Amino acid sequence: MHRKPRKRGPDVWVWRRRIAGGLGIGRNLSVTIGPVTELPTEKHAWAVSQERRRVMIEKDRGATFQNLIERYKSEFLDVRHSTRASYLSRLNRYIVPLWGDLAISDIKPLEVERKINTLPLSKKTKSHIKAQMHRLFEFAMKCELIEFQRNPMLSVEIRGFRRRVRKKQVLTPERFQALLRLADLRLQVMMVLACCLGLRPSEFLGLQWPDVNFNRKLLGVSRSITGCHVAATKTEDSEDEIFLDSKIVALLLRWKDECPTTAEQWLFPNVDTGRPFHADSLRDDHLHPLGQVIGIVNLGWYAFRHTYRTLLDDLGTPVGVQQKLMRHSDIRTTMNVYGSAYEQSKRQANERVAGKLLEIEQPAAKQLMQ
Repeated sequence: MHRKPRKRGPDVWVWRRRIAGGLGIGRNLSVTIGPVTELPTEKHAWAVSQERRRVMIEKDRGATFQNLIERYKSEFLDVRHSTRASYLSRLNRYIVPLWGDLAISDIKPLEVERKINTLPLSKKTKSHIKAQMHRLFEFAMKCELIEFQRNPMLSVEIRGFRRRVRKKQVLTPERFQALLRLADLRLQVMMVLACCLGLRPSEFLGLQWPDVNFNRKLLGVSRSITGCHVAATKTEDSEDEIFLDSKIVALLLRWKDECPTTAEQWLFPNVDTGRPFHADSLRDDHLHPLGQVIGIVNLGWYAFRHTYRTLLDDLGTPVGVQQKLMRHSDIRTTMNVYGSAYEQSKRQANERVAGKLLEIEQPAAKQLMQ
C-alpha cells in the first residue's frame, strides 16, 4: 500500500500486488483504494481495501473455498435442522478458518491430512470434517469450478480412525423387562416404541395422537423433532405406517388417559412448556440412571434400535423385510451399522457347526488318523 501523488486533486492510496505471469515473468496489479481526504492514514486504506483486494485475488486465482462454501450453503446444504446444524458447525469452526481464503485449486490433500490430524478433536469429528471436505469438492466439480477428477479428499487418511469406536449397546429381553419395571408409564411407552418398533428418538418425540389409529392398530410416522424444531423424517423411507401389536395398543391407551392435554396433541409433552421433551435431557435424566441400576453404563436411546434389529435377525426375519421395518433407504445400513448377535445365539450357532463337522464316528476317525 503506498500513497500516490496526482497532478490534479488530492493524493490517493494505491494497493499493488506482484504476481507471476505465464512465463514466470512478474507483473504488477494495482487498485486505487481512495483519496487521502477520505482515508487520512495507511491504516484506513488497508481497512477499506479488504474487500477490493479479496475480489482481485479471487479474479486472479479463481474462486476461493469460502465462495464455494457460501454457494454450497445456499444451494445444497441439507434442510433438516439437526443435519444442517452439525454441517454448519464444522464449516464455521474448522473448514472456513483453515481453508476459506485459499483458492479451491490450491487445497492439496497432504496439507489437509496434516491439518486435520493435528486438530485437538476426536477421531470421529476429524472423519466428519474430512467427509465434509469431500462433499465440498464433489459440489465444486458439479458446479464446474474445478475439472472433473478423482476427488482429492479420497487420499486423506485420519490416523487411527475406525468407523465405530463405541461398542453397540444391545439389550437382552430380560434386561429390557427390568428397565420397564423401573420406569414410569411415560418412559415405558417411549422405550416400547423405541425397542419394539425401532423408532428413533426424534420420531417418537414427534408423534401426535392423531398419528395413532387404534382401530386399525397402525402408527403413522411422518415427522421428527430435534430440540424445538419440527421437520420431516430423516429420509423419505423413514416415513411409513407401522403395525402395532395388541399389547402396544393397550399400553398407548393407558398412556392416553394420563397424558397431559396440549393444543397440538403431542404424545410426550412437557407439562411446563406444552412442547415435546428433548431427547438428550430424557437420556441424561432418566435413561442413564435406569441403566446404571441394571449394570449398563451410559444407556442411550439407540440401544433400543440396535436391540430391535438384533431381535429381527435372531428371529430369522429376511434381510429385505428388516430393511423395511428399520425404514432404511440403503440395505447396507441395516446390515453394517445396526444390530449385533446375542451370546446365546452365537453359542448355539457354533454348537450346530461343530455338531456337523465332528459327528464322524470314532472308528472312522481313527482310520483317517492312520
